[in-house]
Amino acid sequence: MEQDVETTVASGKSLVFEDPEEFAIVQEIEEQEKKSDLPAATIGALPDWADIPPGLKCPRGREVIVVKLQANWTHTPWKGDRTLVVWALSDGDEKVALKRAMGDSNRAPYELAKQMIRAFDGRIVSWDPKSPDAHIENFWNEIGSKNRQIIVRLYLRLNVLSEDERRDFFENCVAVRTTG
Repeated sequence: MEQDVETTVASGKSLVFEDPEEFAIVQEIEEQEKKSDLPAATIGALPDWADIPPGLKCPRGREVIVVKLQANWTHTPWKGDRTLVVWALSDGDEKVALKRAMGDSNRAPYELAKQMIRAFDGRIVSWDPKSPDAHIENFWNEIGSKNRQIIVRLYLRLNVLSEDERRDFFENCVAVRTTG
């Protein structure tokens, strides 16, 4: 009889696997998660596919990410590959997005991720439905669920400390003392 395998997954939970093959699959997924981190920010020319609209003002000192969503991953493949520009949220951005979520904790990550999109397909984002070509809701619907999920993951990468950063914080940036 094979022995159960116990491990702690990235979420910090301890799991017991009766099937070593299932354990191996979970390990492979976690390894892929570690490898799917964002590349380091660089200075220089953007890829040819990057479609930056004229007049887009990027905040100084922030990492700006340009993303290409392949046409076959969208609900509108006839529109071709889609491009977008994102950067981390400000406090004001978060307040606006959370207001749109209307207290729905399931909706909040999607609204926060959507708020991060500053431009798409060479147009600066509009929140006005009277500008259908640049309206974020139209774009959000057209890119489909696969791409919405990837943008939520980008949101988390840009706006939440990684496991290593959290560990560094608690090991090197916090002092706890007992008062007398």
